Order: sequence, then structure tokens, then C-alpha cells
Amino acid sequence: MARQIILDDTYEKIQYTGQGWFLDDTGSNDGVGSYGPTYLHTLHGTNSNGNLTFNFEGISIVVRGTLNLTKTQPTGLNLSWECFIDKISINALSPPKVSENNWDLCNKQDLDDGSHEIFIEVVNNDQIFLVDYILYTPFPSFSPEDAVVVVENIDPDITYDLSWRGQGDGNMTQTNGSTAEFSFVGRSLSWIGFIPNEFSHAASSATYSIDGSPPTSFQLNGLPPGTTNTLFHQTFFTTPELRAGSHNLLVTHHGTDQQTPLTLDYLHVTTGLGPPPTAPPQLARRKPPIGIIVGAVVGGMTVVSFCLFLFWLYRKRHPKIHLGGNTDGPSSDLAAYPFVHLTLPHCATVKCGRGILTDAASPNESTRAQQGTPPPPPPRSPSPFSAVLLTNTNQSQTHSGFLGQRNSGGVILVGEVRSPQELGGERLIPRRPVLHQDSGWRMREESPVLMEDVPPHYTAT
Repeated sequence: MARQIILDDTYEKIQYTGQGWFLDDTGSNDGVGSYGPTYLHTLHGTNSNGNLTFNFEGISIVVRGTLNLTKTQPTGLNLSWECFIDKISINALSPPKVSENNWDLCNKQDLDDGSHEIFIEVVNNDQIFLVDYILYTPFPSFSPEDAVVVVENIDPDITYDLSWRGQGDGNMTQTNGSTAEFSFVGRSLSWIGFIPNEFSHAASSATYSIDGSPPTSFQLNGLPPGTTNTLFHQTFFTTPELRAGSHNLLVTHHGTDQQTPLTLDYLHVTTGLGPPPTAPPQLARRKPPIGIIVGAVVGGMTVVSFCLFLFWLYRKRHPKIHLGGNTDGPSSDLAAYPFVHLTLPHCATVKCGRGILTDAASPNESTRAQQGTPPPPPPRSPSPFSAVLLTNTNQSQTHSGFLGQRNSGGVILVGEVRSPQELGGERLIPRRPVLHQDSGWRMREESPVLMEDVPPHYTAT
């Protein structure tokens, strides 16, 4: 269904020519007649000869105004005007017999698609010719960016419940709780109805809600005392300014059949998005040089590659060592034995050669030896070294065995040293073994204990 656009008489594209035109924005004529107040409470008038011109693209047009009959002649109204569409007369409509607002001055339907011009010529002797607004129907494909659109009560986008019924040119309901719903795109909406004289004049109320917001109440005051005619073009409510975009309107009647009904003649939907926001000043954008982008990418890739190389080199120099005698692996011959730190009160000098003094068996080991519990088995790979254990400062015993293991007497075999008699009474220097796992470099400890290098285990050939 085609919708009309309403343009107030103050619209800048309406041209008024002649010396007698003036603007009345006081709303002084709002109470004239029974056709409701003037649109936006403004009128353009002239009390002399003048012309009005408006160019538009659409398929129909209506010009409405106010006729305030302050003077009459026995022969009729001493005021005339003529309406032209594209320089062709369409004949002016007859004036009313009483003063009225919202009266059709010119009306033309079923125009051809294209641009048109409406021209009104006013010949005035003693009456004021007043123009209120223009209604025109644009092409169906037209989408107004900033306009007030008229949505008639029979528009298919308006949904009524079953309690609504037709009344004259509009719709009405007298059922408490009855609703009407309408979805629209815009930033404000006005509900325009009428107050019929055929029903109760007692005041009632209704509410409207936008997008599910809390309901807002509005009054249906009924006909004023002493009024017997139906009042048309009555604005029941206007929403506050909304966010531009899609919205949903829900109207609910709270009166009864003993009160003024809720009616609808048409809606005014302001669809404009408003003036565009002022954008902050922006500096001129320059495209970054291609060389900088390429250099940044290559440099980043180089850094990442260098980091990966360092990580690979570190892993190569420090491979993971799996300790313990786990026999679940592929071969127990490859099992590594953890390094044992040994602390003794007996020491050897550098002259002792490759060797280290260790303490005797721990209490647990001595207890096991006394109980005859067999020691843990030695590794399958024999060591090429022999070792001694100085059990005290006066004697020593030489044993053959496997490096880092205990013999049948519970002695830890770690290397070979010479007897105390060969030491010659020289100062003893403590030593402790370091079993090499790989060829990595180690920090020297700040300790009086000398580090004794012990080669790693080797498998039998």
C-alpha cells in the first residue's frame, strides 16, 4: 500500500510569490471548526493576490489549508483560487460553508510517473487564504531519508485484535485490554484518531509501549461539554525521540463500552535519520612504504629463525637423560645410574691419582650386611677401574668391582687410590666424583672440595 508524505507549509521547497504572504505560527486557528488543529500549529496566508508553486515526483497530491470565514457576501465567499498540475487546471474544490481546518484546497490522484508541478493562483478581495500542508504520494520505489510518512488505519502493517471494528473512515475499540501493534522504521511516531459523538463521552485511558519498554499512559478525554459533532484529526500521543532504526509499537485500551473508545485514523512516522553527526577532523592518510612492510616481515622471520636455531643447538648439547633402572624399556643394558654425592672424613691428596675416598656403608647398608641380605645386582657393563675404601685413617683395602656400585662387603667402589702409608703425611684434600653424562661444560663450584672426573659407563663390546 502506497504511503503519503506530509510537508508542512514551512517546507523550504514550497515557493510563495506575491507581496501579501505571511507566516502565522501562533496556533491561533487551532480551535477553528471540528476538523482538528492545524498541522504543527503553523499556516502561510495571504490577504491579496498571490501564487504557490511546488515541484515533486509522485502519483498524487493534496494541498490542505484553513478557511476562516470572517466575512461573507450575499452572493457567497469573496475568495477564489485555481489549481494547476503541469500548467493544466484541475479546478479548485468548493469552500466549506463554515470555518474549518484541514480542508482540501487542491486534490489530484492517478498522476503519471514522473516529475510534476503544482501551481495555485489566489485571487483575493477581502478574505485570507491560508495554506497548512501538502500531502503527496511518491513512487513506490521511493525511500524517504528525512520525511514524515502518513500510515493509514487500513495499512496491512498494522495488526488489530478481534475487538477492533471499523467506524467511519477509521477503526475503534471499546474492549478493555484490546491491542493494536505496528512495526516501523523511524525516530518518532504520532497516533491520530477521532472522538465519535455516537458513543459515551466519559473519559478513559490507554497505554503505549515501544520495543517492550514500560507502558506509557495517555488520556482519551471524550467530547468537550457542549460539543455535538465528531472531532477529527485528534493527536492522542506522540512518542519521544527514539533511536533511529526499527521499532515496535504496542497500544492497549483500558476503557470499557461505557467510556470513550480508542480510535485510529492514521499515524505519522518520522523516518528521517536526522542530520549526520559531525566527524572529527582526520589527518591525511598516507600509505606505508612497501619497503618498510617487506623489511619488517623479513626481519621478523630472521629473528624467529635465529631463536629456533639456538633452541636446536641447546637441545643438541643437552639431550634428555632418562635415569633409573627401568626394565620396561627396550634394553636394561642402557639404563643410567644416578650420580651419588659422597661425603667422608677421610681424604686423599692429588698424589692419590684417579680416586676418591668414600665413607663406609650407611647404617642401612650395614644392617643389611649383618642380616645377610644380598646387595643390589651390579650393572651389566663392567668398569675398567678398581677402587678402595679407607674405612679409617690407619688402613685401607683394595677391591675390584664396578664403578659406582657396592661389593659384597657393602663397599662403594669409585676408583683407585694409594694406601695411607704412601701419602707421606701430606695435607688431605677432599674430593668428590663427577660422573660425566655428556661433553657439556660445567660451572666450577666455589668449594674446597676438588672435583674428580669419572668417565661415563660404557656398554661391553
